[in-house]
Amino acid sequence: MGGCAGSPARPLLEEAYNALESGGVVAAVAPTSYGKTVASPWMWRMAQDEGLAGGLIHVAPLRSLVKRTYDDVFGPCGGRLQMHGAPEDVKSPYFLSSLVVTTLDSFLWNLYRVPVAESLKIQRGASMGHYYPALLAIFTSLVVFDEGHMYLWEEPSHGDPGSTGAFAALAAIAGLAWAGAPVLVETATARPGMLAKLRSVVGTTRGRVSIKALKAPRGSSCCPYLDKLVIEAGALDIVVDPDWESSHLVPWETRIKKSWRDVLDDIVDDASSGPVLVITNTVGEAVELYRKLEGMAPRTVLVHGRLSGKDRSKAEDEIRIVEDKGGVVVATQVAEAGVDVNAMAVYTAAAPLESLVQRAGRACRRGRILESCHEDGGRMVIVEEGSPGPYNREDIQEALKLVSNIASRSPSYIDWRAPCNRGSTTGYGSMLAMQRTDSYGRDVGGLVESLLERYLKSDARPWALLEIMDRSGLCGLARDSVMVEVDVGGSTVPASLHWALNKAEEALEFRSGVPVLVVEWRGKGGMQSVEVGAYRLWKAWKSLRKMKDERVYGCRRLIEDMTRDALDALKGQGVEFAVYNVRLKARDGAYEPGLGLLV
Repeated sequence: MGGCAGSPARPLLEEAYNALESGGVVAAVAPTSYGKTVASPWMWRMAQDEGLAGGLIHVAPLRSLVKRTYDDVFGPCGGRLQMHGAPEDVKSPYFLSSLVVTTLDSFLWNLYRVPVAESLKIQRGASMGHYYPALLAIFTSLVVFDEGHMYLWEEPSHGDPGSTGAFAALAAIAGLAWAGAPVLVETATARPGMLAKLRSVVGTTRGRVSIKALKAPRGSSCCPYLDKLVIEAGALDIVVDPDWESSHLVPWETRIKKSWRDVLDDIVDDASSGPVLVITNTVGEAVELYRKLEGMAPRTVLVHGRLSGKDRSKAEDEIRIVEDKGGVVVATQVAEAGVDVNAMAVYTAAAPLESLVQRAGRACRRGRILESCHEDGGRMVIVEEGSPGPYNREDIQEALKLVSNIASRSPSYIDWRAPCNRGSTTGYGSMLAMQRTDSYGRDVGGLVESLLERYLKSDARPWALLEIMDRSGLCGLARDSVMVEVDVGGSTVPASLHWALNKAEEALEFRSGVPVLVVEWRGKGGMQSVEVGAYRLWKAWKSLRKMKDERVYGCRRLIEDMTRDALDALKGQGVEFAVYNVRLKARDGAYEPGLGLLV
């Protein structure tokens, strides 16, 4: 572990850590590439040395980001990781290691007294779980919520109930503040309303929120973003960082194009001299572009959320080659936080403004490419053509209008890394400040009160939470569905259970009219497995599809019936007690090596 923490964190994060010693929740608002994630080991060492906390739990929204953070930052420090599918020898399911990086999903379940290691037993009513060790670890640790903008804000969307993550995470932060645990929320693109809501919810516990924000360029006389943060979220402390500013602020060229056909030749030309990142909003469009560019560019890599672990690792290795020798990385929105790409140019499908800022943040990050960007500038090209994917089309149109109005004055008029304006250049924060101010799509106050006042602050057992979730129509804490593994032969692909069942006829293998489950357990001779029909699961799914909204209301039943199918399979093998895994099996041809699970 020697030397893993490196030098002290950058000034903004040092000030954020110092504010933690005064208690409450601290929010750090800093641009992309500021080094927020890599500061956690330093904070861990400081917290232990100074008695602030016994350990550090770093919470990230995406499994891919957790894995990368572990490999690059926490693993060399002797830390552990916790997420579904992590290798057993590095897992920390109860957060008992002093340095842990985990998914938001795993963190919330552990905090809400449903330990991830025992979740299936608790869900089916066979156990209350050993939740006190996990709670003890959480309440004695510094908890860092990374990329907070990805789950602390829920956009209303045409009556869609949206993600539950914003509500459960807000209640979790307020509960930690009530318990006196130090909490740090990190974000590059916080909406003022998000910080105002955070301050309001934490205030219900008599806690307080301190906001630290980077002003860059430091000499800017106009910073609408920070002004709006003050107006809507309250007082904040301004921090400057001349060293980061001189090394990371570069000139930018921003263009808007109608279609991908208009930019294919430009992508290939750029790829001949350095790494280029291409981002779409859907897997299908990413695969289509990859196939077109594969024969044109010197090197092409495809990465998205429906790749197997084996292909994902291979793609990440190939990304390093592209960074060194040039080429194209084609990705979906996982590139915003879950893929470490250091590009010199970004070509992206139109997306909401926060997503565009995050995507631009994949360019000009470090080393030789950052030096090149100082001379030649970074390039951000936005393509109007394409599916909105998971985003609200109105948010995309608003972002396009804002960018177009500013970029039309000059190709280099937008600085995608500076929060504030400088000279004739508009910082990305100024565009964020121009956005309309939205409110939460559901009654966040009532739901937070239900989760926090009636559960987190009580000594209620986990079954009380499950009853709250059933009555509230909640499927999960961090997302609206549960995750399963899809067996693709020699590897697995993580997927939403509802997505997999919705796409079953295209994606899954069937026998006797039902999908196939692969049940794996550890026996005396090592790992063993059997394939069985998911009779109960499929019957439940067909029944739930007749309901108005099976996506929200059917989770508990689907989990219980899939578990019963797995237990029946184990009994059929003469196994009464065993630690087991259950996966859905992909049909032949549904998974194409290197391209992913394509349906």
